[in-house]
Amino acid sequence: MSHDTWVEFTACIEKQIEANERAIRQLSQSGATHIGSKDPQNVINGLKGNNAQLRALAERSRAKAAR
Repeated sequence: MSHDTWVEFTACIEKQIEANERAIRQLSQSGATHIGSKDPQNVINGLKGNNAQLRALAERSRAKAAR
Protein backbone atom coordinates (compact mmCIF):
# COMPACT_ATOMS: atom_id res chain seq x y z
CA MET A 1 0.00 0.00 0.00
CA SER A 2 1.10 3.56 -0.55
CA HIS A 3 2.16 5.91 2.22
CA ASP A 4 -1.12 7.85 1.94
CA THR A 5 -3.15 4.67 2.21
CA TRP A 6 -1.32 3.66 5.41
CA VAL A 7 -1.90 7.12 6.87
CA GLU A 8 -5.60 6.93 6.02
CA PHE A 9 -5.86 3.40 7.42
CA THR A 10 -4.22 4.51 10.67
CA ALA A 11 -6.64 7.44 10.95
CA CYS A 12 -9.60 5.05 10.57
CA ILE A 13 -8.24 2.80 13.31
CA GLU A 14 -7.77 5.77 15.62
CA LYS A 15 -11.36 6.93 14.98
CA GLN A 16 -12.62 3.47 15.96
CA ILE A 17 -10.55 3.57 19.16
CA GLU A 18 -12.10 6.94 20.02
CA ALA A 19 -15.61 5.62 19.31
CA ASN A 20 -14.96 2.61 21.54
CA GLU A 21 -13.69 4.87 24.33
CA ARG A 22 -16.84 7.01 24.08
CA ALA A 23 -18.98 3.86 24.28
CA ILE A 24 -17.01 2.66 27.32
CA ARG A 25 -17.58 6.00 29.08
CA GLN A 26 -21.28 6.00 28.21
CA LEU A 27 -21.77 2.43 29.39
CA SER A 28 -19.83 3.09 32.58
CA GLN A 29 -21.98 6.11 33.40
CA SER A 30 -25.33 4.71 32.29
CA GLY A 31 -25.99 2.45 35.24
CA ALA A 32 -27.50 -0.11 32.85
CA THR A 33 -28.02 -3.56 34.29
CA HIS A 34 -28.01 -5.34 30.95
CA ILE A 35 -27.50 -4.72 27.24
CA GLY A 36 -29.70 -7.16 25.43
CA SER A 37 -28.73 -10.36 27.22
CA LYS A 38 -25.22 -9.16 28.09
CA ASP A 39 -23.77 -7.77 31.28
CA PRO A 40 -22.53 -4.22 30.59
CA GLN A 41 -19.20 -5.00 32.27
CA ASN A 42 -18.62 -7.81 29.77
CA VAL A 43 -19.33 -5.40 26.92
CA ILE A 44 -16.96 -2.82 28.43
CA ASN A 45 -14.25 -5.45 28.86
CA GLY A 46 -14.73 -6.56 25.25
CA LEU A 47 -14.37 -2.97 24.01
CA LYS A 48 -11.23 -2.50 26.09
CA GLY A 49 -9.75 -5.69 24.65
CA ASN A 50 -10.70 -4.58 21.17
CA ASN A 51 -9.00 -1.22 21.76
CA ALA A 52 -5.82 -2.95 22.88
CA GLN A 53 -5.74 -4.87 19.61
CA LEU A 54 -6.56 -1.76 17.60
CA ARG A 55 -3.77 0.21 19.30
CA ALA A 56 -1.28 -2.50 18.36
CA LEU A 57 -2.57 -2.48 14.79
CA ALA A 58 -2.36 1.33 14.63
CA GLU A 59 1.23 1.19 15.86
CA ARG A 60 2.17 -1.25 13.10
CA SER A 61 0.28 0.84 10.56
CA ARG A 62 2.10 4.01 11.64
CA ALA A 63 5.41 2.18 11.24
CA LYS A 64 4.45 1.16 7.70
CA ALA A 65 3.39 4.74 6.91
CA ALA A 66 6.73 6.02 8.16
CA ARG A 67 8.65 3.98 5.58
